[in-house]
Amino acid sequence: MLKIIWKVILVIIILYVLSLLVRESIGFSWKDFNYLNTDRKSNVINIGFISSLSGPGSLVGVKSLSAARLAVDEINSDGGINGKTLKLLVEDGKCTKKGGSDAAQKLISDGVIGIVGGLCSSESIGMIDKINLYKVPTISHCSSSTKLSGVSKYFFRVYPSDSYQGVYAADYIKNKLNIERVSVVYTDEQWGNDLKDVFIKSFMLDGGKIISEYPYKNDNFDNIWGKIRKEKPELVYFLGFDNSTVAAFESLKQSDNFIMFGTYVWDDDNIWDRLDVGKNKIMYTIVNYSEYSPDFIKKIKERGVHSVYSCIPQAYDAVKILSKSIEDSDGNVENIIKNIKDTKYINGASGGNIQFDDNGDISNVPYIVKKVN
Repeated sequence: MLKIIWKVILVIIILYVLSLLVRESIGFSWKDFNYLNTDRKSNVINIGFISSLSGPGSLVGVKSLSAARLAVDEINSDGGINGKTLKLLVEDGKCTKKGGSDAAQKLISDGVIGIVGGLCSSESIGMIDKINLYKVPTISHCSSSTKLSGVSKYFFRVYPSDSYQGVYAADYIKNKLNIERVSVVYTDEQWGNDLKDVFIKSFMLDGGKIISEYPYKNDNFDNIWGKIRKEKPELVYFLGFDNSTVAAFESLKQSDNFIMFGTYVWDDDNIWDRLDVGKNKIMYTIVNYSEYSPDFIKKIKERGVHSVYSCIPQAYDAVKILSKSIEDSDGNVENIIKNIKDTKYINGASGGNIQFDDNGDISNVPYIVKKVN
């Protein structure tokens, strides 16, 4: 009898040790399931927000957080969600895959019922395993990587896929500007690599020639510009965030005379107010929504955000869409997902009418080209 008892004790110990090992290997804690067991008697509903608040993209990341908080404050001023206060829990995704994963894990552990984010595509890609495992409805306000299309039934985004932007840029450069020879300079992270690949494929299919590709990480552009001056491309397609854009242009010489073609990141007066672009011609692609909501611009400026551009109004819209989807769901995750899929969001802060396709991407995306000088 004593031997049997000891065997039972031994089995229990072994099972306990194995459970600890499994928990450690997947980063699990019982607290992770809090969002599934949200106390219906609680007067608070938690949603998460993940954005790059440090490192690449942090300028737009901080501003988009202000927009998200504005949306939450408005919702609460109007009575909250079914009478409950909406609370925004914030984590820094750091514009990295690991940062996004860690941020999602922390928010899920803290009991969020949905997430707005990430900002950088690498953040959102890092979040996918967590939101799939714990079934957390998520709406990104800025991630545009082609790899995020249809990646999860729980993932949506209110900013368009690069599959649109890269193709449009290639067509415009080749067929509107009649340019044949292009150099590509791109940030060596998920967003930069994905958009670069889409652009190059489309440009070459159209008969264009890519004469060089230069990835960067440390924002040291002197060597890159030196090589490009010798190659003499007709245009430089530049993919980078705000800080790297400033560093790149500060490395140019006064005698340089490039046509520089960028993305929505350049739709920020603060960048160009800091720079002397010299003889260089600057243009970039941006989604052609109608003007951003004047009411939104007025309110966000009152919060210290004086330059409004892509991803900032989208953060506001994403919070509104997620909150409305939760409100009509009775707290059921599948109902929240269905409500997001059925969204017809009209005249939001971003000015566009937002609907989602079967991949969780927004549909009917029009682009235009803007010029800085």
